[in-house]
Amino acid sequence: SKAKQRVFIDSDNLTDLDLLFDVVRKDVENLVVYLTRDILRRPWCVGEITVAFLTSKAKVTAVLTPSFMAPSTEQMDHLSEYVDQTGCNLSQYGIFLEDHSKVALMKLLDPSTRSVRVDATLQGSAVFEKIVVDLIKGGGPEGAVSGTGQQEKLPPLPPEDGMILISSEPGNIEATAAASILRLKMQEHLLHLSQDSALCLLCDHSSEDLDALSSCTAQARAVIVIL
Repeated sequence: SKAKQRVFIDSDNLTDLDLLFDVVRKDVENLVVYLTRDILRRPWCVGEITVAFLTSKAKVTAVLTPSFMAPSTEQMDHLSEYVDQTGCNLSQYGIFLEDHSKVALMKLLDPSTRSVRVDATLQGSAVFEKIVVDLIKGGGPEGAVSGTGQQEKLPPLPPEDGMILISSEPGNIEATAAASILRLKMQEHLLHLSQDSALCLLCDHSSEDLDALSSCTAQARAVIVIL
């Protein structure tokens, strides 16, 4: 990045949770928690949040997506049942859900915690471009809204032949995130190819013209479908 800071995606290393939690404890300065529907059921995510709030000096920012629903009071009181610990028991890492994690999650969900609220009217990868802008600005204690409040019309599909298309479920913010990350990961490996092999996220373009979509797909070099 321009600030020469490393960005770490936790899904890049979920095999060694001791190392993952140690990285959060010692090396992470800013932890961005991308709050989707099931994130607080995932043990490694809950573990990172717990470590960040209770043992590190990391600044935590919550990104609130439209699908996120906070655990109920009863679920917070029974986190060992709420969090799916199949194959991963956090207690073996010294993290106890009903004690440590409950305190951390209450801090995460407190209105005073810095947060960015995603505007559901935004579409495609533009959602994440706006989130980045808001994160750099620092978010807000009451959940600054990321978006314009107006439905933005998506552009038509480009007419180029030989593109690599990435298809994901429209309106599904997790699928869009996965497609956007995949494009970034692939771009550096495709720089040596011609412009005809440009990557195209279908979620960034209008799908109203089915003839154009069919033609674009038929002339694509490859089509990647995220299920």
